[in-house]
Amino acid sequence: MRVEPVRREGDPTVADVKVEVRPGQRNEIKIGVGVGLERDRQEIHLPFQYRRAGFLGGLRTFRLRAKPAWVALPNLFSTERSGPAVDVDATVTQPDFLARDLQLSVTAGYDLGVDYAFKYHGPRGQLGLQYPLLRDRVIVSGSYNFQY
Repeated sequence: MRVEPVRREGDPTVADVKVEVRPGQRNEIKIGVGVGLERDRQEIHLPFQYRRAGFLGGLRTFRLRAKPAWVALPNLFSTERSGPAVDVDATVTQPDFLARDLQLSVTAGYDLGVDYAFKYHGPRGQLGLQYPLLRDRVIVSGSYNFQY
């Protein structure tokens, strides 16, 4: 959206307002590179995110995230244990679900990771509701989470 004042001829104290509205981008892709440094764990990761606005019509959004990584324990130069890790999830968000400003989000994902004593992998899911209060200054939310 772009707003600009337009001076009215003959009366410099009055200005008309010209508003230009264009639809935003429906698709958004973000790609990055990161390094995680902790005392007992180091990793190199390549996060990726795809977001689609107006998913299946309306104000619904779809987000797909993936964060592949290579993990080394305790560090990249002296590895006792290392391996691939990835967090992948897809989220659909529905604003104004059953009531104004009530937002529903559904997430399904899969995790693969490396820890000191074990490697792990498995699905996860989340079903959540969110409601803003006090002009979006306080947000009340609740969710049911599942991870295997």
